[in-house]
Amino acid sequence: MKPFLLILQCLICIAKSYGQVANSYGHIVLEITKEKVKLSTKVEIKSAFSGGDSSWVQSLEKHINQSIRAGKPLKKGKYIVSVVFILAKDGSLSDTRCEKDPGFGVCEKVILAIKKSEKWVPAEPVKVREYRVTH
Repeated sequence: MKPFLLILQCLICIAKSYGQVANSYGHIVLEITKEKVKLSTKVEIKSAFSGGDSSWVQSLEKHINQSIRAGKPLKKGKYIVSVVFILAKDGSLSDTRCEKDPGFGVCEKVILAIKKSEKWVPAEPVKVREYRVTH
């Protein structure tokens, strides 16, 4: 009886435990028909910067280099900043925030450079009825 209870307890603990928490920043698009529910995560035309990725990177580097020269000098080294933003339907960027900030005011300078950048070309999704949900 004891081995059975031990195995049962292990199975319950395994079923209730989670190893990782998934962060999803995308939207799930549901298309509801009479037959079934269909999930679609495809787009017809992907969103992109008007001049391409390389011109966006050059624009960011130019704005960031100008703001670093104008501010306090930084120590030599490699600074990695992770930034998340939302691309609106009109191509403007909103809700810009730093996920990883190395300090020294670098994150604020990167956010200002992103806000100064030109508008993007928004994606054209597959024509479906969209339902927004939060998890």
